[in-house]
Order: sequence, then C-alpha cells, then structure tokens
Amino acid sequence: MPTSPPTAIQTPMVEIIDVDAVAAPVANDMCHGYIFPVPDGCTPHSLYPFALHDHLSLPWDYSIVGHVLTLRARSCEVPNSIENICLPCRNLENNSVVLGIVKRMNEGVRESTNYMYHGFGTLTALVGRRNNQIRYLQLHGLNQARRLLVQTEALSDYKRFTLAIASGRYEHVDRLVRIALQQKRGIRGIITMYEAAATGVYQPRSYTERDDMRALLLGNRIAQIAHRALNLPGLTTIRRRSIMPHIIPSSQKPTVDEIQKNTVATFESIQEFLDGQQVVHQVLMFDEIATEKRVRWDHQTNMFLGICREHGSKTSLEFISEHDMEELFCCIDSGEVHEAAEATIGALGLLTDNHRLYPARPILISGDCKKETGREHAQVLQTVLDAVNLTKPSTHLRIVSIASDGETRRGTSFVQLTFKKELSPSSKIYPLVSCLPLMNFHVGDDDMTADKDWKHIFKRFRNLLLRTRGIVIMGIRITPSIIRLHLQEAGCTAVHLNAVFNPEDSQDVKLAFDLLKDIWNLPPASESRTPTFQASRDALRLLGRLLHHMVFPYICVDFSLSEQVEHLSGAIHLALALYHTSQKQFIPTLLYLDLAIMVKNVIFCIAKAKVDSPDSSFWIMLLGTDRLEELFGVLRTMVGTDANLDILQLGDRITGTIEVLNILAKYPEWDRAPRRLKLPPLTRDSSKLPDTTDHIKPGSWRGDVRVKNISLQTSWKRGRRLIESEHPQIALVLKEIDNLPGANILAPMGKLLVNTPLDDDDIDESFDITEVSPLHNEDSSSNPAEDARLDIEDSIADQSNLSPKTFNGFVTINGKQIPKSRALSLRSTYNKKASSTDRLKRVQEIERYSQTPSIENTLGNSLFGATCLMVQDPIATLLVCEGRAWLCIGEVNNILHDSKSVESIPLEILYEGTVSISFQLLGLRAATSDDDPTLQYDWRSFRSSTEKTCTIPGRLIEPIDVDTNLSIARQSFYSFKSSNLVAKSAILFERLKTEIKKLAVIKRTKYFPYREASGESPSSANKTIKLIECTYYTGKACFLCSTTLEVEDIASGIADICSLCSPEYPLDRMQPQRIFAHIGAHILYDKTVNREEEPCGLCLRPSLICKIYLKKGKGSKGGLKIDKLRSTCQMKDLKFLYTVAATSKESSPCSNVPIICPLCPKAAASVFKYNWKAHYANHHPHATYTNYASFGRLSKSETDEMKKVWKDRRKIPTKRVLKKKSLPPLEVSTAHSSGGVLDITSMAATDEPDNRGEVSKAYIEGESSEDEPSWDSDNRDGIEEDEDHENWYASEGDVDVEGVDGGISSDEEEDDKGMSDDGPKDPSNETHIIALDVQEEPTTLIELQDEPGPLIPSASDSNPNVHEDPEDPPVNGRLRRKRKAQEVIEEGFQQCLCGESAVSSEDVIICKNRGCETRVTLYRVTGHARHAQHRRREDVDE
Repeated sequence: MPTSPPTAIQTPMVEIIDVDAVAAPVANDMCHGYIFPVPDGCTPHSLYPFALHDHLSLPWDYSIVGHVLTLRARSCEVPNSIENICLPCRNLENNSVVLGIVKRMNEGVRESTNYMYHGFGTLTALVGRRNNQIRYLQLHGLNQARRLLVQTEALSDYKRFTLAIASGRYEHVDRLVRIALQQKRGIRGIITMYEAAATGVYQPRSYTERDDMRALLLGNRIAQIAHRALNLPGLTTIRRRSIMPHIIPSSQKPTVDEIQKNTVATFESIQEFLDGQQVVHQVLMFDEIATEKRVRWDHQTNMFLGICREHGSKTSLEFISEHDMEELFCCIDSGEVHEAAEATIGALGLLTDNHRLYPARPILISGDCKKETGREHAQVLQTVLDAVNLTKPSTHLRIVSIASDGETRRGTSFVQLTFKKELSPSSKIYPLVSCLPLMNFHVGDDDMTADKDWKHIFKRFRNLLLRTRGIVIMGIRITPSIIRLHLQEAGCTAVHLNAVFNPEDSQDVKLAFDLLKDIWNLPPASESRTPTFQASRDALRLLGRLLHHMVFPYICVDFSLSEQVEHLSGAIHLALALYHTSQKQFIPTLLYLDLAIMVKNVIFCIAKAKVDSPDSSFWIMLLGTDRLEELFGVLRTMVGTDANLDILQLGDRITGTIEVLNILAKYPEWDRAPRRLKLPPLTRDSSKLPDTTDHIKPGSWRGDVRVKNISLQTSWKRGRRLIESEHPQIALVLKEIDNLPGANILAPMGKLLVNTPLDDDDIDESFDITEVSPLHNEDSSSNPAEDARLDIEDSIADQSNLSPKTFNGFVTINGKQIPKSRALSLRSTYNKKASSTDRLKRVQEIERYSQTPSIENTLGNSLFGATCLMVQDPIATLLVCEGRAWLCIGEVNNILHDSKSVESIPLEILYEGTVSISFQLLGLRAATSDDDPTLQYDWRSFRSSTEKTCTIPGRLIEPIDVDTNLSIARQSFYSFKSSNLVAKSAILFERLKTEIKKLAVIKRTKYFPYREASGESPSSANKTIKLIECTYYTGKACFLCSTTLEVEDIASGIADICSLCSPEYPLDRMQPQRIFAHIGAHILYDKTVNREEEPCGLCLRPSLICKIYLKKGKGSKGGLKIDKLRSTCQMKDLKFLYTVAATSKESSPCSNVPIICPLCPKAAASVFKYNWKAHYANHHPHATYTNYASFGRLSKSETDEMKKVWKDRRKIPTKRVLKKKSLPPLEVSTAHSSGGVLDITSMAATDEPDNRGEVSKAYIEGESSEDEPSWDSDNRDGIEEDEDHENWYASEGDVDVEGVDGGISSDEEEDDKGMSDDGPKDPSNETHIIALDVQEEPTTLIELQDEPGPLIPSASDSNPNVHEDPEDPPVNGRLRRKRKAQEVIEEGFQQCLCGESAVSSEDVIICKNRGCETRVTLYRVTGHARHAQHRRREDVDE
C-alpha cells in the first residue's frame, strides 16, 4: 500500500512590525510615559534587562523610539496635568525594580548576578570573558603536563642522588652539596660530583667553622687520623687558622717583660672588644699543676726549662755549649738547684657573660720546687700584678681581686698584697662598704682584695666533717659517726652514706654538695629521743643553716644579686658567732679565714662594679679559680697518657686550652662537664634543673644580677637579721662581738687572725683528709713510650718552620754536632724521676687509693646480738685533775676499732686494745625541784659552753644506764643519784689502778671537777639561753676517787725504768728528750751494749725484736711520727716532736731519732741515727759508705755533750715547777667522794698483820698546797714537778686501833704536847675512825659522820674541819695544816652502797640485797688528832 508523502509542519504566521519605522499616532491627550534614564554614551538596547519581563510580573511595558526607552504603566491614565504623564507612570520612577535597574546601569552588574538582570551588552562581555578563561585553562593544562614531565625526570635524578647517599660511598655529602650550590650546579651536576668524590677523583676542601672547631679539639695524632678518615681539616689548616699566641714559660723567676708580653698576646684576639670598653673587671687566678721532673730545651728562647724558679739563678740556664748542660746537672745532683715538681699557673678571667671572653687566659708558667717562702712568693705575685697593670692603657683591664684555692703559702703572700692598709675614705667604694657592721676594710693597692675559691671551700667543709676529731658547735662535738647516725635516722640509705662518707675521694665537688645538702635538710629530732641525740640534732641543724647560706647563693639560678648577698651575709655572721664561741674547735682558723675572705671579696667586687659600671651585671660564680680548674681539666685531657706534663709541654699546650674553652663555650652541647666538678643548678624551691644544664654559667642564671638593683647595706643587715631571728642564741653572741673593740669578720676575738700565729694543734685537715706516707716513693723507672713521645716532640721542634729560628739548635759534644734536645735527653737519662700521677687519676675519676675493707663484717650484727656501746651513749670514766682522779660523765661521739670509725661496738670487744673511745665531757650540777619534781635524783647533766673531748682506750670507760628527764625549757638531760655515782667512782678506781697512767689529764675548769650547789640557783635568763652558759656552782668538789699521793704512788709502781742502770733510773715519759739522751748515752759509751745488734734508742732491745716504723703526721705541715700500729717497741706510745728531737742543742744534745734508710726496702723499719754505722755494715756492706755517712754523722758539740750525759747518768734530774696562775685549793666533799675510804684501804695494805688479824692504819687526806701546779691536759709533756715533791702531801700521825698492840712513840708524844697550849686533850674529844673491810665488791670504804644516818650521806653534809695552825712553823716555805679526824658512831651504818638496808651483827654489817651481800667489818679506832709531819708515807714510823 503506497505511503503518502510527508507533510510540512504548519507554523502560525507572525507579523513583524518595526516599531521604529511605524510612527504611532500621538494624541495630545495621551500619557507620554516615563522616560527611563540611560547613562550617557550607552543605549538601552545593550543595558536594559529585557529578560526580566519573562521571569517577573512587572507593572509596566517598555518601548524604544530613537534610542529612548519609555516605560508606561499598565494602569496608564489620561494625564491631568500639563506634563502629559499620568500618575501611575510617574510612580514608576520610585519603583524598587526600576531603581535597581538604574543602579546596575550606572554601577555595573556583578558577574555573579543572575543572568536575567544582565543586558545584552553585559551578557556579551561575560560570555567573552568565560571563553577566554576556558581557552587559558586549556593552554595551562597543556603547559602543566609538559612541566610535569620535566619534573618527573628531575625526580628520578633526586632518587638517584638519594640512593647514592644511602650507599655510603662518600660521607661528607653536606660539604659536597654546599660546594655544588656555590657553583650553581643542578642535581645532575651534584650527582656527577658525588660520583667523582666517591671514586676518590675529587676531594672537597670547603671547611666550615664547626669543622675547624672540631679539628681544634683533637690532638696532633688524632687530627691527622681524622683528616684522612673523616676528611676534617689537616694540621696545616688548623695551625693556619689558629689565632692563639704562644705563652712563654719563665725559665727563672718571672720578669715584668715576660708577663707583659704574655698578657698582650693572650688578649690580642679579643682586643676589638676591649677597645670599646672603659673599664673591664677581671680576676687574677693562681694555682699549681703537677709536672714531670724533666729538663727540656726551649728552641724559641734557647733556655733550659724545668728548673725551679727559687734556685734557678744559681746557675746559667742558657744552653750555649756542652759545659752549660754539664754544670746544670752537677748543680741538680748536688742539690744546689732542683727540678720543678710543679708549675705555678697565673691566669686572668674577665667578669663578663660573653662566652668568648670569660674562659681563663694564662699569662704565667713558672716552675716551682715547693721550697719558696710566703714572702718570696709574694714577690712573684707582685711581678705579675705590675706587668698586668702596665697593659691597662691598651686593655682597659682592672684587677679587682686575686684568687687562690686556699694553699697556705699563697695565703701568706695574699696577706702581704691585700692587707697593706685600710680602705681610704677617699675611695669611691668607701660610702658603699663603710656602713657594713663587722666588715673588715683591709685592702691592697687599687683597693684590691684576696679571694678563695668557693668550690674548694665546699670540699674542705666536707673533708672537715669526715675527720675523726670532728667539730664543736656551741659546746657539742660532732663527729662523723654522729653525722652518719643522724643521716641514717633521717632516711638516708646505706649506699648513699657510704658514698658521701668515702674518705678516699676528697676532691669530688658533687660528693661534697650531697653531704652538705643532707645536713641542711635534717628535720628536728622528736622529743622521744635521748637528750644527747636531741642536742646533737640541734647542733647539726645549726651547722646545716651555715652550709645552706654558704652554698645556695652559688647554685640557685633564681636568686637575685640581693638575695645572694643576704645569704652570704647570714653565712658569715653565723660562722663568726660559732667561731667566737669555740674558736679552732669549731673549724680550723685557716678555713674560717678563707670563708670570711671569700664573702668579703664578693661585697667589695660588687661595690667596685657599682662604681665603675653601674649598668652592668655581676655573677658571683665567676669569682674564685673555677675557670682555672676547667682549664687544667682540659689540659690533662689533651695529654692523652697517664702522665704529667713537663714545663715545655705545658707551655705548648696551655694556649690550646683557651681555644678549646672558647669552642666549648660557643657550642656547649659538645661538652660534658666532669662529674667531680659539676654542681647541680637548683631553683628557689631546691628542685634540680634538667640534666642538660651542666656547668653553672652566667647564661643559665635567671635571677636579676644587675648591680644597680642592689643595696649592699640593706642586704648585709637582712642577712644578719635572718640568722638572729632563726637562732636567738646567736644574736647574743653577735651582740657580744659588737661590743668587742676591733672585732670584725676577720677578727672574731678583736685581733686580726691573718696576723696571729696559729697554735700547734690548729691544723687544717680539710685540704686532704687522706694521710699519705712520704716513705713510699713512686717508681722511678723510665717509660719507653714516654721517651719515644719526647723524641718525636723534639724532632718536630727541630724541624718546625712555623716560627723563624734565632738560635743554633745544635751543640758540639765530643767533636760531633748533636741536636740540643737530643743531647739533653741523653744526658738526663739517669736523672729521670717519674712523679706521682694522682691528680690526673682524680680527673679521670679513678680513686686515689684502693678501698680498705670495712670492719663492719668483723664486728658482726651486734645490734641484735650482744649488748653494745653506741655513739652518743653516756659513759663514766676517771680523769686526772691536779694530780687526783675524779669521776667523769661523758657521752660518746666517736668509736674507733683498728683506727676505723664505727657506729657501735659490742661490750665484749670494748676492752680490747684495738678500741678507743672519744667522748665529750658533760657537766653535772645539783638537781632542783624544777628538774626533778619527784626529788628522787640529786644530780642532772648539762652542757657547758667550754667543750672538752677526750680520747682514751675503750677499757677505761664504763657504760652507764641513766634516766632521762625533760626540763621546763624543753631540754632533755640525764638524772643521777649520789649513791650510784659514788659507787661507780669507787668501782672504776679499783678497776683502773693499773691503768692510772693512761687516764686523760684535764685542767681544772669551773665545770670540772663537779661541784655542789653553793646556794645559788640558776637565773631565769640562764634557763632560757640554750647551749650558751650554765650556772657555775662554786661549792665543794665531788666524786673524788683518789688523792694526789695515791696517783703518784700507783704511777710510780708502773713507771718505766732503764734496763741497764743500777740503781734504777726512771724514764719519765713527760720528758722525752731526757729518755733519748739517756738511752743514747748507753748506745755510744756503754761497753755492755752490743752496737752490732742495733739496740733500740728507746728501750735498748735489739732491732730484731724491737722495730720502729714511721709515718707522716696530719696536716700539710705534719712531720714524721711513730706508727704505733706497726711498731713493736714498748715505748712506741712516747710523745715527742720529731723535728725537735732530731736537732742537737745544748739543752737537749741527743739527736738519736729513727731515720729512713734510703737503701732499705720501702716497707723496712727505721734505723736509729746512732746505729747507722752498724746498720750499714750489717745490711749494706757493698755500698759506698762515704755517700751515706751524713746519715749517722755526729757533731763535736753533740759528742761532748753526750759524754757529759753518760758521766752524769746516775743523777736523777730534778723537776721544776712551771709558774702558772695560782688557783684556790679545791674543797672536797667527802660525802660525795670515795677517796677518804680508799686511803684507809691503801694504808692497810702496807701494815704487817699480827696474830689477831689484819691491822689498818687510817689517815684522812686533806687539800694539797696552793702552790700545786695546774695539770694541763693539752700539753702534759711540759709539766714538771718540784724536787721536794713530798712537801705536796702531809702524812698523818699514827693511830691506835682498839684491841691491837701499838701506841704513840715518844717523839710523837712530845710533838703532841706542843700542839696545844691547853695541855692534854679531853678523852671525849678523841677521834673515832671506822675501817671497813668490804667483801664481794671492790674495796670501797666510806667515812661516816657524827650523827646517825645512812651510809651514803646527803649532799648537804659538811666537810671535816680543816684549819691552819698559826703557830706551826712553815716547812719549805709552806704553812703546815692541821687535819682533825671526824667522830664516827657505828650505829650510823644502816644502808649499803647499793641503797638497800643493811643488817648489823656486832662488828659485821651484811647487805640484805640479794646479789649484793656486801660484808662490812667495823673496827673501833681511838687516838689523838695530830698534826702531820711533811714526809713521805713510806717514812712513817710504824
């Protein structure tokens, strides 16, 4: 079926009318519409938004005629005005849509506006911009793709470079990249350079400053290895870039010219900084460093180095010919000159925070043989000062202080330089410091002051606390055992205590800080502790406050300068009060002086900074010698071997240390401070800063240290007020010092300490507590490695062309030209002596000596085993005072077992010979009702301001168990009963009779012997003042155990006598020179003495069985003394001064002291001088005697005087009485003494028994003469007795005993008749004395009173009547005294010594106490009270 063709779509016909061509009819009455305002230069065709009419219902229509756009409202009306516009069309002007269209026409349409608001023109422009954007993005994408392709290729190159770096074929990639970037190379160029460097074809040489610094830190050998292995700069590059000049060592005494050149050279590198300053403050520091005793040749000066400056002028030190060298070594061999054992280093340290400037800069290197006096050393220091002051115009440097570490010789020289005058009122700093109370104002030239290193003072305080004798604080002795006990109670572990109490390492600053901090952190003791423990804790806390105020200003980085001065002021005021109270017993005078000088210097330096640089800052940690110690540490590290440097090596290397210190100051992360020199910086609350903070430097300080913000007067007074508020008792002492004329911190007693000679026992043991014997010399064998190193150095010096040579380096020897250094090395081969390397070992943190085994294991765990004696336990013993033995109560402050300190010891070991006890004497006074409300106790203990410590063998003490009470002032004390003390004294005397010579001797004080109360009660003020003063009781002396005669008789029974003399010749240990002379005379002139046996110079026994070993005494000046532990002589305990005994003079001609044989082994015993020839013949027959004859050579005067001694050997020397201050005789309370009863017992032992049993002759011993010498406990050797010693005592007349034959002799009856003008005495006045025979107990006899009463009388009983008879003629200038015996009634025996009642049966009294059961036998005694004849007891006619 055919399809029809498609038909076309029919569309409606639209008529197009041209509105511009057809003119609309205009009627005059029609509205003309609103003429739309079109901007000038625009047509409505492109601006008007025609599309709005399609989207919005607009109330108008538009028409355009002649480019004029007309709007007519759809509600257009016939106009009624002459303007031909109706009201609706007029209102179109205010239509919001019309207004928006007008606004967009004038301002433009935003691109983001809806398209219907755009006209044709804006739409055309918008479409054009969009087309351009599309076109740009299309082209940009194409370019980006091409660029990504390039980057992909570059990324591949970078990956190749990364893989190349990871391969490790070349290490210094950073240096290679830096060079490539400087050459503007790309990654492919860098890869090419890397490949060349990896194959060794290319070596980059671009070194940075850090590379140079790293290389400078290495030694020559290590630098060469690092150059090849690590590609660091080589030696040539390092030397070329080094700017530090060479320091010239002084071959003799330093000259001003040498020091001036060194000063200019050392500051040349920082001259640009100094030029911009007006005044730069600096510290001149001095210290010594150990050197090898080796002579070297300096090729720059042609001088010998290594000779001491003290004696170097005695020979020529210029190396011109062979004769100069030979003459030098001849002088060394003869002892005319000496090789330098150490070098004095002088350095300048600027007081600034610039890390490049404040390292120590050495200007002096001078050899020393340690024989220079303080005055000679002061001349050396003055030379250095003069040289530095000459450079002041160019360097602008002002020396404000000279510092040292506390060495005694330098301290003397510092006094001469810095105590020349008092501060002048015209000085600029006078107004700042003159207002400081108790300040010392002595200064040197330019107001210069001395300074002591603060770290050394910290270490010395620790060393002082570790010494056995301890320190005394307000009357309480603190020993290491006491400190350890309190720290252990406070919670410190045993490991920690063993570390801080290790005496082998006395130079560790960290250990010193740990111990001092432990002490100042001790809490108060609980009231439940013993009174001794509480008093010791209070004293330790007082010491802790001193240590805290002394240490904290230097380590608390949050402190301002004002706070630092406040704490230092508190420290020195507290130390001043404690030293004023106990003096050298507190701390040695030298240590106190150094502390006071350190604080004074801080004040004066701050004052100078306020005057010269008011806007500057001041760091007190830069004072002292710490920076010089850092330089020494770096110097020892640079050596590289375990040996000291010689003077030449020291001069070559010391300038390099300055560069090293500068480098480490700029790069502190490279440095690790030595542990032994590191102090932890603390915050204000005592918390430690992170470990990254090493040395305390100005850069790490956070407090305000500007000098303009400190008032010295305010801070000084606030420091004192702080101490006075914390410790009221210190305020009283400081007030007393204020009233003392001339008193200041350097004159605690009103006299300047720096000008006061020290006492012999004022030894500063704080420098080094380890006692070293000088007899064990170092091995003098040569070291091949050291010799090879010296040869290399000499060869380098000979071939070095770094500086032009001006001297001939060769010398002619035997016709051959030999380098001077080689010739000197060959000549000194047999003179080499390797010195000790202990200081280097300490820097390397190696202990100086091997640890000694602890004795704790040998004693066992005695705390839970047997009963033991502990530190601070109370004990009883006997002391000899004025020739009589008295009971003493003390408290233990140290226990020594085999010379090692222990905290406790079992009682079964206490009586061994290896144990010694140190105890502090306690005072006793009568107890009051306030002390003991129960009235059970008669005595109480107290502490006096005068401290006394005694050390005796352990067998001489008796532990006691006492009760503890608490006073109203909250002070604990011990309480005692009179009966217990009397019984204890009697028992001790009986047990210690054979040890009477071992008892300690003490002078009479107002606190000992103990006294009864004199009726005066303590004032309320005394009760409130703690540890300052106690009431002084002037009553009768109590607890006498023996009379003077008994002590002498007992001592004479165990006296030393000469083994060869007949009759016996006594050897008085109090006169050691006489012992040496008497025994020496036997050795020289007694034919019975076999000198080939080398008899002992003290006891004449052969040397095979009697050996004497020597050791060095304590302190830096300690001489030789007998080593009691190793010696076997029975006289090894003899006390004498070695230097005095070894010197022959007219008063003591004998010089026969033990000496050290230079040929014997180190551990051999000593040889007495008079035996030297026999010893040489017996032991060293093959040695040349003439070389050693001086050891035993005697002068003619000594030989002549010793002949006189031998001739007068049988004459017993008389003793002289030293004229001393006379004291009134002691009045003894027999009620509190056991001496009178013991006298009866001792007399009974001498009587002959008859067929009716034992007979006792009794007498009552009275007071000794007023001329009796005072016994000095500190110097017993110097006490001599009167030749008529028997006149000290009075023997009583014979006494008849009822029932025993005997009577009074006729001579004595005649004496009786002359005693009284009244004729015969009434029998009723006869004296009755009871002699007691005590069994089961040591013999103790008690004298009874007239009235019935207890066996032990009360403290209120009176003494026997003792008076002088004016008619008695004097004997030897002394008045006789009449002793009247007391009347005793046997009914008075009702109570035993133990306090229990007794049962009497006729003449026997038996105690009822089970376990005591003491039996007392009574004898009726009659007789006359007769005046005693002045004669010895053995002369009494029986």
